[in-house]
Amino acid sequence: MYVILHTRIRQLPGPGRVVTTGYPDPVPGEIPYPSHLYTKRLSGLRSLTYDERCARLVINRLELRRLHADLTLCYKIIHGLVLSSCDRFFTIVYDHTTRGHSLKLFVPSSRVNCRQHFFAVRLIDVWNSLPEDVVAAQQLSSFVNRLKCVDLSKFLLGKP
Repeated sequence: MYVILHTRIRQLPGPGRVVTTGYPDPVPGEIPYPSHLYTKRLSGLRSLTYDERCARLVINRLELRRLHADLTLCYKIIHGLVLSSCDRFFTIVYDHTTRGHSLKLFVPSSRVNCRQHFFAVRLIDVWNSLPEDVVAAQQLSSFVNRLKCVDLSKFLLGKP
């Protein structure tokens, strides 16, 4: 069942991830993501809540998985592991008098509300809150492993 779940639910492509789906707008406190609906179809899990189904399947909530994927892509862009230049997405603040780690990202001002949901803007607060040892990881695998230990619950919209 776990393999089927991961093959049916994929990350949405594109920088803004704006895709029209057949799902209704989320009710505050309840997020009807595809994994929320798909895990209900698995035998024996229909009567469980989404959090209980995630615990039974040993997976994280979809929102947290997407945030981890975004942070991993951000790490790849900043450290030059992808073909795209870091300057196209982010402005790194090289002022070492700031609190936190040495790879802080500049938050651009925006007059348009839709820009807040663009990949390079919505991720800046999360990236800037990461500890130094996570951001300064020498390898991608060590970054991913250290990222799993960081509590990102304050950046999630749904229930923890």
